[in-house]
Amino acid sequence: MNFFTERIRFNRNELSGAFGDIGTDLPLIIGMMLASDFQTTNVLIMFGVLQIATALLYGIPMAVQPLKAVALIVITQHVSGSIVLAGGLVIGVIMLILTATNLLNKLEKILPKTVIRGVQLGLGIQLSLIALKDYIQSDGLWGYALAFTAFIV
Repeated sequence: MNFFTERIRFNRNELSGAFGDIGTDLPLIIGMMLASDFQTTNVLIMFGVLQIATALLYGIPMAVQPLKAVALIVITQHVSGSIVLAGGLVIGVIMLILTATNLLNKLEKILPKTVIRGVQLGLGIQLSLIALKDYIQSDGLWGYALAFTAFIV
């Protein structure tokens, strides 16, 4: 029991922080479910279970960066759920091997940050183009005004 009491604390700060990523996570998860054939119940239950498991195991919540990358690919490319599951398994195995062999640290040192930023920029541009083409146009002038306001804010 000492393991959990040292690493896990639950107070008002933790409670308010627990909902900090909902503004990032929820739109991405909903976008992935709409763009692919994921079952809503399965996705939300597994996401919640894994968030709790990583918090208990590591003392911190799961990082959402991998979720963002996968979500953007699913939304922009309309990848099916089975391909995402297979990709997640392959990425997990590769990351496990890279971490266990310490190759991840070496790869981080030789891979320029510009490559990573380029991939992020490319995915962001793809997502913006899809929003302009599929969603903003459907609302007409109000859609463009709202998009412009959101961009400025």
